[in-house]
Amino acid sequence: MKRIITRSDLAINGAPPAYPEPLHVGRPNIRDRETFLNLVGEIFDSGWLASIGPIVQALEQRLESQVCVEYCVAARNGSLRNRHFYAGSQTTVRSESFLRTPTA
Repeated sequence: MKRIITRSDLAINGAPPAYPEPLHVGRPNIRDRETFLNLVGEIFDSGWLASIGPIVQALEQRLESQVCVEYCVAARNGSLRNRHFYAGSQTTVRSESFLRTPTA
């Protein structure tokens, strides 16, 4: 792999890219195409494209039982700011989460 030592070594500054092909961070892992497309169809049919629709609520309930917690809130890109938390409540977010999520 190419070593990047100074700013001039960055592709954005005209240097060759570090990788021959684009490196996609967070590439989706869709195991079963048919199940995924059925869920997408349910989302569109429900009319809920926000983070409070029935599919998201089902996900939250499934996670609650799998990780043995009382509550689970699915959030995206800082949307925890719109939820109410109480003093002393524990919140866990992904380590590579968007900065606004844990600071909301």
